[in-house]
Amino acid sequence: MVSRALNLSGLYLGEREQIHRVADDNVEGFWENEDFVDLNERLLDALEGGWDLPFREEPGWEDGAALAPLRDEARRLVDWFVDREPWGWKDPRNALLLPFWKSVIPDLRFVVCVRDPLEVAFSLNQRGRSSLRFGLWLWEEYYRRILAHTSTLDRIVAHYTRCLDHPAPECNRLASFIGGSASEEAARSMNPELRHQQTSAELRAAIPVPRPVDELYESLSREASFQPVSPPRWHRQVASEPELKTTTRVDLTTEGAIVIAKGLVPIERTADGVIYEATSLDPQFELSLAPFAPASVRAVRFRMRRDTGESAVAQLFWTYGPDDDFTEQRSTVLFLDTTAAWREYRFRLDRPPVRERWMSGEAIARLRFDPANVPGRFELTSLILEG
Repeated sequence: MVSRALNLSGLYLGEREQIHRVADDNVEGFWENEDFVDLNERLLDALEGGWDLPFREEPGWEDGAALAPLRDEARRLVDWFVDREPWGWKDPRNALLLPFWKSVIPDLRFVVCVRDPLEVAFSLNQRGRSSLRFGLWLWEEYYRRILAHTSTLDRIVAHYTRCLDHPAPECNRLASFIGGSASEEAARSMNPELRHQQTSAELRAAIPVPRPVDELYESLSREASFQPVSPPRWHRQVASEPELKTTTRVDLTTEGAIVIAKGLVPIERTADGVIYEATSLDPQFELSLAPFAPASVRAVRFRMRRDTGESAVAQLFWTYGPDDDFTEQRSTVLFLDTTAAWREYRFRLDRPPVRERWMSGEAIARLRFDPANVPGRFELTSLILEG
């Protein structure tokens, strides 16, 4: 909720396909950048920990040689964002990895979201992830580590209940912290209907909260009323999206030597394109193009509309040899809109970590485009390679 409001107030979180992940218990989306989430998970694994298993902190752990490859990857990931200030990312795992990220990004600032510890523990318990006692311990461990590695000079605390009860002033306070401007849409995004857990007085009486947890929560709640100490100092001006130019346009409305459709049956030709019906869960177009250097193509774009609101992803595969198999390691995905309207999508190939996979060969020999991973009808026109 807070990350979405910040995004609507000018905070860049990444491309749509990086952050548009939803779940049955979070239909509004997590607004978490998948590249950072994936890297954080691998960092915790390297440290023999996990989101529910905080690793033991040793002095200087963030500079350990074992983390060098992940540190280099983190720097490459950050490099893609530095000209999009203000930018940021949301991931609860950050709480356990703050020294690492502070070593990668100087002058890092933190938005600390806090919620009643009993509500958090109850939410984890309801989803079968932990006991109430463990949930309370985990809540305390997360926030003690946050406070140990941040200060009131570089953090702002946002209280979940305060955001729902007073969305407009809270959006203004948070927007000021990032150097942005709160919008009406940002305030509306803090919707009280998003609140799924609220503990009753009976539950509170039945489940005693440890005193250290209560005291920590009271301290954070008081800080949630503080105004930002100082405005941010961005290093660069916000840059516009780099201009991309069409290098190749592949017609998807007609099969031939270049385009082969599999698991797709053409139903109707329209003024805008062709309507295909997927006859499998793996519909695809295989494209045989003249070999081209990966550096010459920065994105692949397409327009599509579909007749289902079911959550789905599109996927782009590539090979470096004409006889190579298509693999998940040489592919990228993006999330599809759930509306029935025409929508333009773009696979970005010039951002990490996709860029490293895309650029690991001398020439691209073949492409495979999977328009969705669910059955249904899709109306398509062409696939456009951009440089």
